[in-house]
Amino acid sequence: MEFAHALQADGSIVQVRADGVAIGTADTDRKLLHLLPKLLLDDPTALRLELRSVRLEILADVEGLHPSGGVVIRQPYPNPLFLVGGSATNRNGWCVPAENLPNDFQVEFRWTFERLLPGGTDWVVRHLIRIRLLPGENRTYTMTVSNWRQRGGAVSNMYRYAMAFLKPSLLRPEHWSGRPSLAVEVLSDGSQGVLYREELDIPSIPYEEATGIHQYQELQLHEHVHRRADELSTFFEEHMANGTLQMPARVLVEAIELARTVPYQMSRYVGATPGSEGDCSGQLEAHPALRFICEWWNTHRTPEENELPAAMVMPYVRVQDNEVYWCGNLETPKTPIKDMGCVASSSATCGGSVLLHFMASVKQSKYPEGYLDILCLDGTEWVEVSITRDEVARGEYDEAYFCLDALAGFPSNFPTAYQDLCNAAQL
Repeated sequence: MEFAHALQADGSIVQVRADGVAIGTADTDRKLLHLLPKLLLDDPTALRLELRSVRLEILADVEGLHPSGGVVIRQPYPNPLFLVGGSATNRNGWCVPAENLPNDFQVEFRWTFERLLPGGTDWVVRHLIRIRLLPGENRTYTMTVSNWRQRGGAVSNMYRYAMAFLKPSLLRPEHWSGRPSLAVEVLSDGSQGVLYREELDIPSIPYEEATGIHQYQELQLHEHVHRRADELSTFFEEHMANGTLQMPARVLVEAIELARTVPYQMSRYVGATPGSEGDCSGQLEAHPALRFICEWWNTHRTPEENELPAAMVMPYVRVQDNEVYWCGNLETPKTPIKDMGCVASSSATCGGSVLLHFMASVKQSKYPEGYLDILCLDGTEWVEVSITRDEVARGEYDEAYFCLDALAGFPSNFPTAYQDLCNAAQL
């Protein structure tokens, strides 16, 4: 769940949920510290690393910082390049009693990549942080910086994460942005790796406002063991009923390949207005990947009266043997299979695990409340986006961009389903 800070009429700052409801301000009955070790794998090839080859040690000049049951390393964020230390029961750090902790102490998060370098040498990342627990009326301290209440709702950016493979010679000014105490150096003890030093002043906040403690408790897509289509024994009939047509695997594989190989980006035309020659509305719908797959639909579909032609498509994929689809746009929540029946006239199945929902061109869209409505092919509203007609015309938002991202990212996001498609396409 996403959270933000909101400025109240009296000038105070409160944290609110995505639905605008304010977070409570209840606190714990004792002093707590939420520790959150994070490491960014800044080399994407590191995704091939196995977690069992990474070790995280918590070293400090005080006692009581280890979680019960030991430290567990996970990749609990949507971006799998983040390694996060947690406990047996919490995926995003852990809490320790802080009544007996001094207000000023040092902790080291030491990450060791075993036998990573040639010759079987370890690579070590040492993240040393001087922590100061600032006085305040509340009793909860968290390393989730976005939970801190700052003047005007601004959030300090001092503590973010350490980068696994950044060498001091590669440092740029942006690495220090918001982190004035940061120092990066080569390890001097003969080990191979990097050393980060920084300071962190943590304010006290109410426990209920420390929402980062409980974030990312559900498994992310990349953490699931993906099931093959022939291993999905439930909801098969419901899935197949969600599509009016059955798309050959070769068509989807070709569209994915086009999305991966033909560049695209959100383009902005400054000064464009609706109806002008510079109107950028729906420009990415002309991308070869979307043209190819939508042409298949428009050619094979027997249109109903007043039905709109397809211009965009979003894949939905069954990952587990359960009742939900994962959307190709990973920012979209999982969708129950039964809920997609309402758009069956705009959808095609591709095998036993993939549903493709086709949408009309953004040029056909309406703005009934001043904001963009994306339409299904029967003209009904699919989703409202908080984007104005002028913003669409200037190219500041293009729904087709997210469709292309979903197609281009399909092989890495849904590797098992993609392999099934490739196998079927060769038959």
